[in-house]
Amino acid sequence: MCISLPDLEKQGGNLTVECILRGIDFAMKEREIDYIRNLYIQLDNVSSNKCFTIYSVLIELIKNGIFKKVKVSYLVVGHTHEDIDALIGMQLIFILAIILSCLHRFYCY
Repeated sequence: MCISLPDLEKQGGNLTVECILRGIDFAMKEREIDYIRNLYIQLDNVSSNKCFTIYSVLIELIKNGIFKKVKVSYLVVGHTHEDIDALIGMQLIFILAIILSCLHRFYCY
């Protein structure tokens, strides 16, 4: 599951925990299970993703028997989102071409 939130949202440990818990809840309901052996989480490499709140909740999930193991990894510093940026850029060019074509027809005919 991939979650991205706009900059308008207040971000921090509580928001990250909320997203993780909702993702877990969704996955468990979809598969109709009450136990997941391992949980792998990949987070952006920012200090708010390395806070006490996140680790406390993950530890509690293990202690309560929801998971046997939780592994958290972080993206490398300076990573880029080249693939998605390229896709959005191509879609933007396509949309602008349509708009320009419409404007040309409107003003030139």
